[in-house]
Amino acid sequence: MGDHFEDPELAAIGEELYNACKSNDVEKATIIVASHPVAIHYQNAQEDNRTPLHAAASQSSTQLIRLLLDAGAQWNVVDKNAVSAGELASGDAYEMMVQEGMRTEFVLNLLERKNAVQDEPEDADTEESAPASTQASNASYLSSSLRYTEDGARLLDAEDNGVMMGWEAPLMAAHVEHFREHFKLMRPLPTECEESGAGPTVLNVGFGLGIIDLMLQERVKPSVHVIIEAHPDVVRRMKETGWAEKKGVVILEGRWQEVVEDGRLAEATPDGGFDFIYFDTFGEYYADLREFNDLVPNYLSQEGLYSFFNGLSGTNSFFHDVYCRIAEGDLLEGGLETRWVDLDLTTPDQEVWKGIRRAYWTLPVYHIPLCTFAL
Repeated sequence: MGDHFEDPELAAIGEELYNACKSNDVEKATIIVASHPVAIHYQNAQEDNRTPLHAAASQSSTQLIRLLLDAGAQWNVVDKNAVSAGELASGDAYEMMVQEGMRTEFVLNLLERKNAVQDEPEDADTEESAPASTQASNASYLSSSLRYTEDGARLLDAEDNGVMMGWEAPLMAAHVEHFREHFKLMRPLPTECEESGAGPTVLNVGFGLGIIDLMLQERVKPSVHVIIEAHPDVVRRMKETGWAEKKGVVILEGRWQEVVEDGRLAEATPDGGFDFIYFDTFGEYYADLREFNDLVPNYLSQEGLYSFFNGLSGTNSFFHDVYCRIAEGDLLEGGLETRWVDLDLTTPDQEVWKGIRRAYWTLPVYHIPLCTFAL
């Protein structure tokens, strides 16, 4: 039978449940789950190791999906080709799967935060501005050597992971254009003939190839342009290419967590906060992004705009939707409301990823997050 159950009898029951879900037989599936709940974990080797939840989702059956989730099926289960059950659902069934993902991840994130607080030493800094994490999640990346390709279109780490790549330019341009439009509602953008000091104030966390920073310099003409960069190779490149001498540019070297904790970011923040904050680091996780999101209100001007590179689960549309919703909820909890603007993309082809260890974006639509203080 080829499934993962060693007991042939249990494997047969699992296959029976799988087929019941595939034929949308709610009554039969309910009986099987009640008598043999472990059958929900069956994987059909003849169909790419798909589970009963995959089968139920393919039928967009809210009854079957609810039955399996309540019995303990994992919302984020994938088959051997990394296809999630949620990707197979549509309509109300898809929304049910997204909601289940949000609920589960919110609970896990809450427990993670609670454990982090309990694990803090008694003499830990408890200031609101101090980040909770002390261990760098991207420590291996920061200690590795980086290299820029000869055409300047790729920044790669020692394992050929794409730290930043030139195909991202249209995304960065869209972020900058939305900030330009937002800022023009606040006051006119400076022109070439105007003295410096008239432009907006911006903060970018994560320089990489410098794509968005160059666009900000050319299209926004910031009066204050603070850049936080953690990797020493990138900082060296910035200095070699003259970024340290650019008018209004302040380079803060180190992890953003360190720059926050030692007060350097506070010192570099203009009175009233930054007009635009952008976040795009490498080698970190959603917990790190969430931690930074919690701090944004401390540094964003009241009429300012915050955004980030939205690569959350960028190779799976279902997981991407779930984490966009989670990020939106976490941001709102911190007082920021999020408007999403869809950007249609020409999905990077195989040639783009040639020589890259793994693709980090394969979706046709990019959701631009535009975050402002909630009214």
